[in-house]
Amino acid sequence: LEKVLRYYNFHWSRQGGIIENEAMDKLPTTLSFSVASHINGSMIESTPFFSRCDQSTKQIIVTALQSRVFTPLDIIAKEGDNGFEMFFLQRGRVTISTSQMSLPVITSSSKGDFFGECYLLDSETSCETVTACVYCEFYVLSQDDFKEIVESADERLSVQNSVQHYVNQKKSRYQKMARNLTLRPKCERLLKQKMGEKPRLSSMNLILPDSKLLLLWDTVLLSSCSFIAWAIPFRLAFQSEMEMSHFDFVIDLVIDSFFLFDMVLHFRFIAFIQNGKLVTDINKIKRHYKAHKLRLDLIAAVPLDTIARLVLPSRFANFVDSLKLLKLIRLGRQFHTVDRLFRELLDRGFNLAPLRLVEFLSGVVLIAHWAGCGFYAVARWKNRYQECAGKESSGLEISKWASHHAECLWSDTWIERQIRKGKLPTSGGATLQLYIRSFNWALPTLVVVVIGDVVPVSSNETLYAFIWMAIGVTINAAIIGN
Repeated sequence: LEKVLRYYNFHWSRQGGIIENEAMDKLPTTLSFSVASHINGSMIESTPFFSRCDQSTKQIIVTALQSRVFTPLDIIAKEGDNGFEMFFLQRGRVTISTSQMSLPVITSSSKGDFFGECYLLDSETSCETVTACVYCEFYVLSQDDFKEIVESADERLSVQNSVQHYVNQKKSRYQKMARNLTLRPKCERLLKQKMGEKPRLSSMNLILPDSKLLLLWDTVLLSSCSFIAWAIPFRLAFQSEMEMSHFDFVIDLVIDSFFLFDMVLHFRFIAFIQNGKLVTDINKIKRHYKAHKLRLDLIAAVPLDTIARLVLPSRFANFVDSLKLLKLIRLGRQFHTVDRLFRELLDRGFNLAPLRLVEFLSGVVLIAHWAGCGFYAVARWKNRYQECAGKESSGLEISKWASHHAECLWSDTWIERQIRKGKLPTSGGATLQLYIRSFNWALPTLVVVVIGDVVPVSSNETLYAFIWMAIGVTINAAIIGN
């Protein structure tokens, strides 16, 4: 499945989804001739054994060419096999080898290079093995089309004799190359260096984009990102009610280490796909990572909140805590992991319908979690400015004093109204109770755009609720639209 997706990615990046052969067939005959001659006319003119054909025959040959794409490591022509098509390289890179030599001796990447010319002959087999190194685009001339186009027996015989002469020269050239490599070992060593044997060995240390190891590592990162997506908004909203435990500190440290290690992997060890092509060159991998991912990954991985807490005075505590939100940048990078996991399960025969439902519900609940944490934070932000700490407790019972203190602390907020309705205890409630009431407001507001028994009171809370109602309408519209 990965190979199929990679092919269509390449096809889309090159042609925007247009099938060239079908598009050419729909053009008027004269326009089709003009387009084909513009694209491949010079290529046919430069082919030595077609020089004996007249101009009209060459033009018909140009229009008979069909485009074709080969994926990396595809064998285009195999030594000793009979084939029925001649290939003209349009774009890409191939290696050519023979059984007489222990390594590929030629790398071809020039537009107009051709292979399989022996297949235009009736009984000739290929004298070489041609393998695609990257995605390669070819124009193909079939043996049947060639015979149909070159109708004159004399002209066809002349072309075939020219092809036979060219094939014999190629065989002789390969034999001389094999003999030279045998007699001169230094030539073989130099050829290995030129053919890039060392880079191929270094690329063996790379992790391929479709490897199971990378999928496992991305799953670990996805779990880490899911944890911080839940934990960070909760801590920021309820930090006055709970202190960060030693366990939380260790978890954050481990996740930061994961992110830093992932940066090293993507900078040096993980190949990537660009325009459908697998890129394994280490320098290109480094440049690509620096240009597209390094900045955001660095912001998400470095514990800026810890550094700022050591440098800035305590009055900037709110700003320092908000720096934790930068870690959520990594969550957007891990969505592709879910798709890869689903494709892997689909290949193993799993039914994805229940998993898709769980994915959707998890996304809705996560967004509602963010909205609920923010709803509580708006009320908490208001009570920062309430002067309730100095209220006298003399003459009041402890329970009554606690009730008056809570009402003062949460004055003109949704929490005060919840206390008056008896939904929360007179003390304001524990962290879990406050979170449940916040979430009880967020989920209905987001999903059905209906406010339940938790309603905003202050202007800030009303504005916040309005924003999330707009987000909820957008989500519902997207659900119905899909």
